[in-house]
Amino acid sequence: RLLVEDALARLEESELGAIAAEQAVAEARAAESAARPPLQDAKAELQRIETEARTLAKILNAASGDLFPSVLEQISVERGYETALGAALGED
Repeated sequence: RLLVEDALARLEESELGAIAAEQAVAEARAAESAARPPLQDAKAELQRIETEARTLAKILNAASGDLFPSVLEQISVERGYETALGAALGED
């Protein structure tokens, strides 16, 4: 009789544990679903920024001879702002 009662108690504990685990899985799935749109938005923004960076790099690094000097060669700044310009262009 004690063995049966002990087994029933363990069964009840196991069932409660299974229910709690199922609830945790459902909550995790809901959290994952809620996180997907911001993640997709962030990935799209990253792709846009990377594309823009590649385009700017091509423009700044374009060496098309003397006929069309690169944009970087045409930029001038007042004395003392050279460091700020370098930082803005990504040159540390």
